[in-house]
Amino acid sequence: ILSTIADFTAIAIENSRLHQQVSNLTITDDLTGLYNARHFQTLCDYEMERASRYGNELSMVFLDLDHFKKVNDVYGHVGGDNVLQKIGVIINLGIRENDLAFRYGGEEFAVILPETDEKGALLVAERIRGMVEQKTFEPEATGLRLTISIGFSTCHNASSVREVIIAADKALYVAKNRGRNRVVGAEPTID
Repeated sequence: ILSTIADFTAIAIENSRLHQQVSNLTITDDLTGLYNARHFQTLCDYEMERASRYGNELSMVFLDLDHFKKVNDVYGHVGGDNVLQKIGVIINLGIRENDLAFRYGGEEFAVILPETDEKGALLVAERIRGMVEQKTFEPEATGLRLTISIGFSTCHNASSVREVIIAADKALYVAKNRGRNRVVGAEPTID
């Protein structure tokens, strides 16, 4: 009887482990290990609801590698993938444990910063921008240097996640239009 119970327990534990692995595969990006774009919306809704319920601020950061097409053109997609993996590591190093990082698509990334005001969002964004700027990437040992443009928005009582996303995305394109390799906050802050 004990042997049978032990067998069933082992099967249950293994099933649980496999379920967790499958769940992780559906919410994470294979290349970078960050959450994927599909999971972005789920966590945005959750964090917006939480911020609204407790009256906390919430910041959203959008990041885009500058001139990334040239990386793929020169080093191929394997070299580009190598760079994207390293960018994922840099983003994770630049955020707090409770912040949420995503590969939004291609060479675009997003970070949700719960309980973070404009000053805190700017600090995180500048930290990541500086880390990317200082990093020497090594596709084929060429010493490639890259920059990243970043836009962010902060809400206090925004009526929708969409408003926060649109504001951060617009700020990102302002950063691109102002010469890249910079951080731009959305104006005005959503209230």
